[in-house]
Amino acid sequence: MSTQYHQRQNAINDSSGGSGCAMFLIIAGVGLAIAAILFGAVIAFFTIDASETTTSEFVVEDEVEVVVAATDPIVTDSSADTTPASYPDRIYGLIELLRISSEDYTELKASIGERDEAWEVELLEVFATWRDVDHQIGQIVPSPTHQASYELLSGAASHYRDAADAIEPAILSGEEDPFSKGANSVNNGAIALKLAETTLADELD
Repeated sequence: MSTQYHQRQNAINDSSGGSGCAMFLIIAGVGLAIAAILFGAVIAFFTIDASETTTSEFVVEDEVEVVVAATDPIVTDSSADTTPASYPDRIYGLIELLRISSEDYTELKASIGERDEAWEVELLEVFATWRDVDHQIGQIVPSPTHQASYELLSGAASHYRDAADAIEPAILSGEEDPFSKGANSVNNGAIALKLAETTLADELD
């Protein structure tokens, strides 16, 4: 009886030990699987993060290149105007504007008998040119070499501007002889303009 009892007890112990060992192996396997999954997720996360960082770095580099290209200095005509060599060209250009507009004024004055709305518009454009030239001359810093022609041109533009200020209201109010208001200013402007042109030619010789 005792022998059978010990045999049964040993069988139970063997069975329990085998079951415990099997359970341990199952738990260990599940743990390893979970660890493998977590490890794979971490690797994938860092791989994606690294690719995003690389992409953003390229984007930043492209932006920097665009900014650098946009801020490169651009040489314009206005920068060239600061050199003494540009003064004769600018002065001569303004002389031409006054000369051509004064010729237009003379033609319009002679055709006052054909006075209509279009005629008035053309005359007002001449006055606008005179005022604009006077303004542009004020923006120029004269070169010592061309000081004389600059002052003559400045005087001519002032006379033409005064003529425009005197004649334009008479035109708009419908006076019969509007040109008498600024006749002296126009004549003085024409004389100063001619002197400015010849003086500039002498300065360039």
